[in-house]
Amino acid sequence: MIRMAAPFKDPRTGIFHFRRFIPVALRPFFDGGASEYKRTLDTRDPEEARQRYHPHAVVYEQKLMAARRSLASKQLRSARTMVDAYLDGVSDQQLQGMAQKLASLELGAFRHFHGLTDHDPGARYDFGSPPERTDLQNFGDRKAMLEAIPDFSPLPWLETLQRISALPSLHPVDWAILAVAHNGGIAHPIEAALYEAIG
Repeated sequence: MIRMAAPFKDPRTGIFHFRRFIPVALRPFFDGGASEYKRTLDTRDPEEARQRYHPHAVVYEQKLMAARRSLASKQLRSARTMVDAYLDGVSDQQLQGMAQKLASLELGAFRHFHGLTDHDPGARYDFGSPPERTDLQNFGDRKAMLEAIPDFSPLPWLETLQRISALPSLHPVDWAILAVAHNGGIAHPIEAALYEAIG
């Protein structure tokens, strides 16, 4: 049975308090980095304490939401800095190689899904619903044809990125996120909010 939050009675004074735990990641956004949000209810009467508890709970939840927004904003700024630093150190040729790798992983995942290959590096990643097996040959031929023409070579990976951006998961670009984080000095595992921001 889940125990509902209730006023805390100080055993020394008998005065009731509002006390709630602050998640570790959000502590820097609370006074002094406290681990607990605590306010006195200025009463020793349990019924009065229960009545005074709710407004403090509302304020606490609002402070938590504000802290989460601040953390997300901080993580986004940090992610932008890391991505910019990473891109500054990568040549256009290297980026082109990464992009082609992404399109090749997608095609490999699709081919593996339809049993056309026993093993493919792309099989580790979820690229969403693959084209029908009958369409797959055309998909592969079109990718090879476009990549053979310098002006058209970016199209397959741009299309792959468009498809990935519609997926509910960043799984297909996990390897790129890890590369950016590693370049930024972030050890694995990466905090979820920062992972999302880099993605």
